[in-house]
Amino acid sequence: DLNPGTAVRSRRAPAGPEAVVAARRPPMFDASLWTDVDVERARRQFLAAAGDLVRDLDRPLADISISDDQEQRFLMAAAEGSRAPYPEAATIPALFAERLAQNGTATAIRDGATTTTYAELDRLSDRVAAGLQSRGVAMEEPVAFVLPRGTAAVAVMLGILKAGAAYLPLSPKDPPARHARLIVDAGVRFVVTDDRNGTPGTSDGAQSIALNALLTHAGRPTAVAGRADALAAIMFTSGSTGQPKGVE
Repeated sequence: DLNPGTAVRSRRAPAGPEAVVAARRPPMFDASLWTDVDVERARRQFLAAAGDLVRDLDRPLADISISDDQEQRFLMAAAEGSRAPYPEAATIPALFAERLAQNGTATAIRDGATTTTYAELDRLSDRVAAGLQSRGVAMEEPVAFVLPRGTAAVAVMLGILKAGAAYLPLSPKDPPARHARLIVDAGVRFVVTDDRNGTPGTSDGAQSIALNALLTHAGRPTAVAGRADALAAIMFTSGSTGQPKGVE
């Protein structure tokens, strides 16, 4: 029997020095940390694994299951988690503004050893939005960017949304031919790049904008009346089974 606080030991009591060692040996688990439900679950898992083993002794350990039907139901219930209402009518910039108003000095991004507060991210993304609006970006227009993951990429995404446009992330690791195809397919007019991932200019019918030019842009963006159902982003599939497909 596996009962809380019970240590599993040999039926034969040790003698001599072994008896002293056995007496001092701690139990296999701390009863204060285990409930009867926990012990019963561990017992079922052990029996499920043992059953798999005896049914097929040649089965690899990686294929041994510790889950019976009751365990599967438990895992499915735990995976559902708690439910919380989501403000479906709110836009991402509006939700960001709410969080900013609550505590602008709180950390919004940790990028390696660098941290960025909500207030700092707000200023960076405002500059991006104002810079794009000064170039005539339209509502729900796709704006691409070729940037590594990090603070700058987040600021650009949020700035694009603040400008009322939609963002199209392009991986710096992808070949230029893929970038060109996606830019054309999405009808992109503007591509944000940094010094390492593109040269400002014109390519594939789209104008490249230097990241630093946006992050140093003076002025504040014009507020846009965004909608929660407006286009926010375009993601393209890998194209491993054919042509890349854009998902809005």
